[in-house]
Amino acid sequence: MNVAIFGAGGPVAAGAIAWLADRHTLRLTDIASLDTPHEYRRVDVTDPDQVAAAAEGMDALINCTVMRPDPVLAFDVNTRGAYNVMRAAVMQSVPRVVHTGPAQIFATRGGYQNEWNLTEEAPPRPGVNLYAWSKYLGHEIVRTFARCHPEISTVVFYYAGFYSDEPEHRGPRFAVHVDDAGQAFRLGVEVPREQLPSNFELFHISADVPMAQVSVEKARRILGYAPRHNFEHVWSRRARAAYEGSGGNEARPG
Repeated sequence: MNVAIFGAGGPVAAGAIAWLADRHTLRLTDIASLDTPHEYRRVDVTDPDQVAAAAEGMDALINCTVMRPDPVLAFDVNTRGAYNVMRAAVMQSVPRVVHTGPAQIFATRGGYQNEWNLTEEAPPRPGVNLYAWSKYLGHEIVRTFARCHPEISTVVFYYAGFYSDEPEHRGPRFAVHVDDAGQAFRLGVEVPREQLPSNFELFHISADVPMAQVSVEKARRILGYAPRHNFEHVWSRRARAAYEGSGGNEARPG
């Protein structure tokens, strides 16, 4: 398959490239220059014409673009960028789109920070963070395009952060290793349309850890997602530190 990746220079796309390169022909796009053996195009995702041109001849589009701190660019990239990618899919008759974004339904305030084993059915609660809202609006644009254009099969991934192999790397308790994120991208591109319950499907992509905040059961069942990294060295270290910090005394009922 011919696959275009938008935002290919960021960490989210790194795993996707690694998992897709040996099975698909990649067209990498980013606003920054990339040193890559694959086809590269400089594309500003806020420019609809550039995005449409990059989507020409593709079988799948992956949107990994993201902007967090700048209040104007965050909206342009995360919201308008999502619109431009879906518009390009319609214009160029691309049958599959994989869209990405944060698990913004778990806002720090007003979200689900004290909940566990949440499924994709949990209603969005983006809180008051601009980044979360710009991504949330982008996701709603993607959902609306899918509803209006059933010929496009759209897969959306929610994730909350990425661990590398650095021993002291910390991240959210529902993060994912970049390698497992890459696996999910390949599954999202390759899953047969008839295997998806609808032409718009949302999946949590996370590590499979004890007391997980989000459930990856749907991704396992439909996509065949099988995370290989559970960060045992991280959560066991934290548990040990908490135990030692309490003086080595286990909590007892009063």
